[in-house]
Amino acid sequence: MPAPQSGVPADGWASRVPARFYAGLAISAVCTALALQGISLEGVRDALWHVQPLWLLASIFFFIASYLARTARWQMLFRPRRVTFYGRRAPADPARGRRPGLR
Repeated sequence: MPAPQSGVPADGWASRVPARFYAGLAISAVCTALALQGISLEGVRDALWHVQPLWLLASIFFFIASYLARTARWQMLFRPRRVTFYGRRAPADPARGRRPGLR
């Protein structure tokens, strides 16, 4: 009796990753290197060393708050609406035990 197969190709996971992924990774690496080309690491270190903690904490707080607000907004925008037919509610869906489009 043959051994059960694991479902993974014999040549490994690398054969399943498209070439576009590797091209995108290479382009990202080149663009990052070009963006950081003229930056002094000592200057970045000195700037971070002299940062005021209160302003840093305030900026982190407002970043997280705005991120959560945008998340809530997009969830409300994509929330399914009630399905109506000429002013009446949709008939119940017996397969799911509830009306379609409702949570």
